[in-house]
Amino acid sequence: MKLLCNIISLLFSLLFLPNSSAQRIVTAKLYSHLAINGGVTIPGFENSNKEIVRFKWVAPSIRFQYDNNRYREWELTDLTIERAPNDETDTRFSIGLRYEYGTRVTKSVQAPLVLSLGGSLRMFGAIEQLNDRNVLGLAVENEFLGLSIAFTPHVTYRIKKHLIFDFCPYAEIINCTIQKEYVYDEFLEEDQRESLDSRFGFFQTILRLGVGWEF
Repeated sequence: MKLLCNIISLLFSLLFLPNSSAQRIVTAKLYSHLAINGGVTIPGFENSNKEIVRFKWVAPSIRFQYDNNRYREWELTDLTIERAPNDETDTRFSIGLRYEYGTRVTKSVQAPLVLSLGGSLRMFGAIEQLNDRNVLGLAVENEFLGLSIAFTPHVTYRIKKHLIFDFCPYAEIINCTIQKEYVYDEFLEEDQRESLDSRFGFFQTILRLGVGWEF
């Protein structure tokens, strides 16, 4: 847990470091995410699916391109708000933030096809409150906190002067998730109701198809 907190602190410091090069282009994007071969983004909170390709969510992002060909991108991910239709006590919420830093390989930013290579850090958290889901029929609350690291290549096609299409696989290298479970059992002491579990996932792919507008 301490290591995860240190990594998160480092990530936040990177997010707000000033960039010495002048900002050149700002691009607002909307990504569609597709899971490949049962890929999951929050292990334990989200179950694997046997479908080869499965739609996951739509996520907004913003990219800052600089004169030195480097860029930074922020994306709001994993946004989930659910309530079971037949039981209002079953609720699920998740949210994540992805930070990407990379470089444009193609020399001209105005070329019809532009290749960029980047690396991403994604922080996420989730909470689920489940009624009668324990093996003994007890209510359970689960909290998830995690971090994933991924390689993120981009192939960008210019549709019009300001309108672009972005094909960007999210090639996740590692996903580390910590889960805290709390069981509402009145016969247990308070410290016995909680348990911690860690989950690790390796090498999975989430396809991202994006449409963006350059300002």
